[in-house]
Amino acid sequence: MRAFARVGIIALVDEATGYQYDRTRNSLASRKATLSQALTRSIGYPKLREHLGATVAYMTVSPDYPTFIKTLDAHRPRFHDQLELPVEYKPDEDDGKGL
Repeated sequence: MRAFARVGIIALVDEATGYQYDRTRNSLASRKATLSQALTRSIGYPKLREHLGATVAYMTVSPDYPTFIKTLDAHRPRFHDQLELPVEYKPDEDDGKGL
């Protein structure tokens, strides 16, 4: 069970820092993988605590999982992901003629 928790924590730190794009795909599953990413006391740990605190806050105020993910992506977007534009589309009002 501790191994799963450790992999989860490493994956969370990697997601928060964008490091998951620098490591190989199977490095978390490999026993030979070492933690080559160090968090500094002055910058790394405070940023990680800030990110985790914000994530827990978004979880707490969200009524369901899709709302949580949408809120998290809006306020703490992932690195290398395409941002979603806030566009309202009403198919019942669309006559198909364009603008």
